[in-house]
This record gives sequence, C-alpha cells and structure tokens, in this order.
Amino acid sequence: MANLAIAQQAGATALGTLQQEFAIFCGNGSFGVIDLKSLQPVASAKLAPRLVIFPRGEANTLLRRRIETLSVPVVTPKSTIESFWVDPATTVYENVTFSPGSTPSGILNLWVGPTITPTPGPWPIIEQFLRDAICSGDATLYEYLLDLEAHALQKPEEKPGVIVILLGGQGVGKGTFETLLRRIWGPTTLLINKVDMIVGSFNGIMERAFNVFLDEAVFHGDRRSTEALKSVVTSEFITINEKNQPARQIPSVHRFYAASNANHFAATENDDRRAVYVHVSDRYRGDHAFWDKVHRAIQGTEAEHFADFLWQRDISQFQPRQRPRSQELIRQRLLSLGGIEQYWHELLLDVGPVVEEGFRITPTQWEDGHFVATRTLLDQYELFSRGTRSYRKVGSHDLREGLRKLCPSARSERKQLGGNRQHGYSLPSLATARAEFEAFIGGAVSWPED
Repeated sequence: MANLAIAQQAGATALGTLQQEFAIFCGNGSFGVIDLKSLQPVASAKLAPRLVIFPRGEANTLLRRRIETLSVPVVTPKSTIESFWVDPATTVYENVTFSPGSTPSGILNLWVGPTITPTPGPWPIIEQFLRDAICSGDATLYEYLLDLEAHALQKPEEKPGVIVILLGGQGVGKGTFETLLRRIWGPTTLLINKVDMIVGSFNGIMERAFNVFLDEAVFHGDRRSTEALKSVVTSEFITINEKNQPARQIPSVHRFYAASNANHFAATENDDRRAVYVHVSDRYRGDHAFWDKVHRAIQGTEAEHFADFLWQRDISQFQPRQRPRSQELIRQRLLSLGGIEQYWHELLLDVGPVVEEGFRITPTQWEDGHFVATRTLLDQYELFSRGTRSYRKVGSHDLREGLRKLCPSARSERKQLGGNRQHGYSLPSLATARAEFEAFIGGAVSWPED
C-alpha cells in the first residue's frame, strides 16, 4: 500500500508538470493541446512564436515524450495522460485572442506589448528623420504621424482603421521607418512582401502581429487583393486560418503600413477613408553619414527617448480617420481614375472637348455656356479610351451620371446644330469646370497655364 501511495503521489507530480506546461484547446468543435512553453518570446527571434494546436493523437505523443523526461516515477504514462485530459485542474481554453485588454478566463491571450523601455530625453536625429525625410518637411503630416504612433502606444486596443503608405525610390528611408517600429514593438512587427500572407487562404502569421508592414506587396493592378486589404485594415475581427489547424477568430488591433517604389500604389477611390499617403523625400538619398546616424539613434537611447515622448504626447483630440489631405493622396486618386472620370480629367488638362473632328477648344475659346453635343462627347470618349485599362463602351446615361459628379454646372439641353436638333450640354467656364472637378477629387489639381 505504501509503495502504491508513493507511486500515486509521483503520478500526481507528473500530472502537475503537464498541467503547468500544457493546456487543452476545445474551440471551434475540435480538441487539441497547446504547448504553453512554446509561446514564450525568444529574445533573439524577430517574430513572436506562432500558436500551434496539436490534435489529440499528436498531443498524446507530445505529452508522453514530456513524461519520459521527468525524473519522478509514474504509475503508467498512459494513465497520467488520461488524467490530464479529464482532470478539472487542467487548463482549458475555448478561444484565442490577441488583445492588450483584460481577458476572460477560458480565453488564451497571445498579446505581447512594446519591448522598448521609455526614458526621458532628446531625440533630434529621429525627429529630423521623421520630419524631413519621411514627411518631406510637411508639418501637418508630421504631426499626424506622431499622433498615430502615440496612439499605438497609449491606445493599442483602438484600431485606427488607416494604412500609412510610404512612396518613394530606393534608399530614401522607407525601410528605416520599419526598423524604428520594430525597435519599439519588437517581435510583433511583421514585415512581409506578399499580400496573400494577409488576405490569402492561410494567414496564421497575422495572429501575433501588431504592426504589419507591407514592403512592395501590393500593386495597382491587383484589385482583388487591394479590396481585400482595405477590408482587413478596418475590420474589427480577423479569422485565422492555417493548414492542419482549427480556424479561430481574434479581434484585430493591427496597425498597417506599406512601402512602395511604384508611382501608383493601388486604386484609390475619392471616398476612401483608409489610405494615408506619404511622399518620402529623396533629400538624403546616398547620404551615408546621415543614415548611419539615424540607425545608431534607432538602436540607441534616442529611440527610448522617442518612445517616452509618444507616451507623454497629448492625443485627447486625435482622430486617426481625420487624415491630412496630402498632395500625394490627390495624385494617387488621379492615377486611379478610369472611364468617364479619367476622360474628363484629361479633357480639362488638354484644354477642352472636341467641337468637331480634329479641332479642340483652347482655354480662351472655352466660353461659359458653350454647347457641345452628347454624340460629340461620346465619340471623343471612344477615341480616348481605346487601349486604356478601363475601356468599355459607354452611352448617354453613363455620360449624364458622370457629369453630375464631375461638372454639376453642365446643363443638359437640346439645340439646333447643322439643321438637326441634338441633345447635349451647355458647359460652364473652364475655371468653373476645373473647380468642380477639384471638389470631386477632394483637393487642388495642378492645371496647365492658360
């Protein structure tokens, strides 16, 4: 009896070890085991460890192997493992989350906060890098960026619903900005170059990411991925899918950034509220001494001083969706135009519509109230749009609906032309037409000199 009691006590010790190091996952209708030790951050790792849920068969093997490493006797490994599955003291998780907030019992929280230690002090080199290089000296954009990064530290649970897009050539500092994010947030800053890793069938890499930095991962021709990315940027939740793993839904507190050398990043609608376009200056391209200073500042105490500044910054009035209307945003919208919108913009740039074949109105000849037949505008659109990426046949209805947005002052009329009564539009002055287009596009457009 004494030997049996000792063996039972030893078995309980083995069970206790398993219960400290492993937990049961029973979410989404499936049972498995989580190795809790594997979720601990590794100092040398660039990414936080990914969650793996072992199905029951594989889990039993994993538990048996752990028992074999213990130095205490066990009644039988099988009985200890069976006890692990049914003992009330074994931790059971019904769901997974990645959240800086409090977590109810029964939910495994994978959150890892900022890894930097904020300390008061000056940060002049990082300030110069952000203000003059990243924001090209744009004071409004610079203040917005500071508020956004302060928001990430002070209110990580509030998803901003925007994506900061850095545009510029190679060697201007876009990648250095990602390095600064990683210095503050460490293993929860994710650098990817394939958008499918976010919006594709298998997105497990997103489960423990806070800052998601897309490096040349989205292109203006990939509308499917672009639309999917827009949804992820604003969604409150994201479903995690991995091969041979149970699907699970977590709250999305992700912060999104992108960097591109391309002239046109992605299709940008006029009413899009997500994109914050930043034209990065090439002022310091090739200035190796400057970049050496910046990288030393990021790896040194300046980054800690910068983090302290962000912690202390007053963001009580900050609204991430109230983005600065940068000229780069307007440029991206213009590059995204298609169909009637693209035609009308080109028409206003190139001095006016066709009055008769082979003849264009000059700015001084475009007079307030000038009448142009619908057929003339449609024929000219047909000639203009052939070979463009948005080419399709349009009719008078498309033209009418387009002009309602693009040039509300254009009046639909019928007039006698060449012995025939024709439908058409009386156009406002060129200045009015251009002003109304700017209202449509949401900002000032650079027009040619009259």
